[in-house]
Amino acid sequence: MKAALCVEVGQPVRVEEVRLLPPRADEVQVRIAAAGICHSDYSVVTGVMPTRLVGRAWGLVTGFLAGVIGGAVGTPGPPVIVYVTTQGWGPRTMKANTMGFFVANQGVILVGYWWAGLLTRDVAIVSTAFALPALAGVGAGVALFGRLDPVRFRRIVFGLLLVSGLVLLVRG
Repeated sequence: MKAALCVEVGQPVRVEEVRLLPPRADEVQVRIAAAGICHSDYSVVTGVMPTRLVGRAWGLVTGFLAGVIGGAVGTPGPPVIVYVTTQGWGPRTMKANTMGFFVANQGVILVGYWWAGLLTRDVAIVSTAFALPALAGVGAGVALFGRLDPVRFRRIVFGLLLVSGLVLLVRG
């Protein structure tokens, strides 16, 4: 099958023939009839990020994409991070808007999971086990937040986003 590949930032996307591995016993094969590239994906390929996404529509598109990704795989962050980093906000405004979005977004996703019957006893046990380390992380983040200049803050945000994306790619 043919695949569009970006092997290096700033280099053109190549279309190459690739070998498709058969699905394992615990996997299903999905046929993709069409795909698109959004501008933020293209920006990663070209290495040029927009300086500012102006207009309310970008926020609505970002919210929709985050809802789709969050509902599908529980990770609504990438479109939100791309959006907030192109707004020219300072760290405090970025933090407040991002947290406000994630609280509302995760609430909607949790209601959807509950409605679909996905919130089980096992999920509650795992969530509780992660709560204490998450609270410790929030404490560390609050302590470090005021000590970082805006440039370093954005680099850390992008670095964490990169690590998260790599983990998702490796885990497939």
